[in-house]
Amino acid sequence: MLRRVLVLIGALVLVTAGAVVAENVHTVGVNQYFASVDPAIGSGWTETAAFVNLYDALVEPLAMGGVSPHVATSWEISADGKQYTFQLRDDVAFHSGDTVTAEDVAFSMERVLRINQGYAWLWATVLDPDSCCEVLDTHTIRFNLTSVFTPFLDTLTYLFIVDKDLVMSSLQDGDFGDYGDYGQAFFASSDAGSGAYKLKDWRRGEVLVFERFAEYFKGWPRPNPIDEVQFKQIPSEVTIVAEMTTGALTQCDHWRSTDLYGTIDELPNAKVVRFYEGTIFKFQMNVQREPTSNVHVRRAISYAFDYDTYLEIIEPGAEQARGPVASFIPMHATDAVQYNYDPAKAAEELALSGYNPGELTVEFVYVLDFLLVEKVGLLLQQNLGAIGIDVVLRPETWSRMVELASTPETSPQLMAVYGPSNYLHPDSYLWPCYHSSSAGTWASSEWVQDPEIDQWLEEARRTLDEERAAELYRLIQVKLTEEAVDVFLNPMFKRYPVQDYVEGITPMPIMGYGYNMWSYWYNN
Repeated sequence: MLRRVLVLIGALVLVTAGAVVAENVHTVGVNQYFASVDPAIGSGWTETAAFVNLYDALVEPLAMGGVSPHVATSWEISADGKQYTFQLRDDVAFHSGDTVTAEDVAFSMERVLRINQGYAWLWATVLDPDSCCEVLDTHTIRFNLTSVFTPFLDTLTYLFIVDKDLVMSSLQDGDFGDYGDYGQAFFASSDAGSGAYKLKDWRRGEVLVFERFAEYFKGWPRPNPIDEVQFKQIPSEVTIVAEMTTGALTQCDHWRSTDLYGTIDELPNAKVVRFYEGTIFKFQMNVQREPTSNVHVRRAISYAFDYDTYLEIIEPGAEQARGPVASFIPMHATDAVQYNYDPAKAAEELALSGYNPGELTVEFVYVLDFLLVEKVGLLLQQNLGAIGIDVVLRPETWSRMVELASTPETSPQLMAVYGPSNYLHPDSYLWPCYHSSSAGTWASSEWVQDPEIDQWLEEARRTLDEERAAELYRLIQVKLTEEAVDVFLNPMFKRYPVQDYVEGITPMPIMGYGYNMWSYWYNN
């Protein structure tokens, strides 16, 4: 009976023609803002969770790596690895009613590249917006790469297809010539997708609402699909627990303290779904700014942190990372340096730095109201204080952290970040964090700017020789850990707290796709 009552609390009951139709409303408490729902602009986990529901891509990721057909039914790759030709379905409808065509796919890629934000970094080095796409016929498109990019197919899970005609009819003045603002003003309050859900409402800082698209091309084969999704801004963990207890909240995000997940797991009406993601939790250290520009200071910090206490008390169940690529990702380097808690070595490294204990102060920046990371910061403060380094804890909003990372002068000496995880390939964990072209983004606040690492990353992307690629990725991981550019803590142990009647959460080790609400359904 309790379970049925909780289901009804989370549903809007409509009466039509004498029949009771339960509309399943799925509420998700999140602690990060949606900065944008424009698929050419956003790139954080919240934005990607929105894109996965509002838009479709050519291919879908598989939980163990690789991709499966989605809007594309098949594809061919040229012998030289530079041309990818896709055949598209002919029955995919946009929310406007128009049919998805190769022209829409080409427009979507060109738009991302020209705006040059969001996920543009995935393709900017291998696609020229003026020549990247050939529309061979209504449902056939070819991508022409300027050089080999071995993970290209995997990256296309983040090319979200937009309705060209709808966007072009909504242009305003802007910086893109005949394309005006490229529809950016339109996307501030609307969607142009074909996804399982349509944008219904967006009150910034409060709630983002989707409604089910009845004509979705994959259909709705599961019983009791979710009809409406409400992503609500709820920073307070006390409120999260209270609303999960009453059933007013269906789910909360995976960016909370382990105490919260433990509490929810003990509720009679809720459960926590757990799985690993390739994302590495780390303290990014600014190598261009004193004192973390000194490699011995960075090594001292790496040796001073108490990993065992962190893994036993703050993040139980997780495993310590060995470098920037998780152990279950192909081409992980087993010989990368793994630092351990060793105050004596930390003191030795500090002595080699030329600094004396008591002379150093570093800022530790982390997401405001993220209690798990706040606990980590307090542990770091205690650990570094023991060797004479003062740590100033500085919580900031995520948008402010992104802004701070934009220059080497403002990037914090230490910034707590869950690195990007966009496809199951070492390139996903290395290029956006350590290639010089990525510097100035939240994922690359270290400002590594190393020509040798750049060369290795570029060659690894171009080579069709898997053994050579594996050796290059090994060299990169070893060098990054030897130089201690980050304090690597653990692969993300992702937790999805939901009411116990929610089924269909699919473990996905890449960002955003775990919130694909089309796969969810209610067992009631």
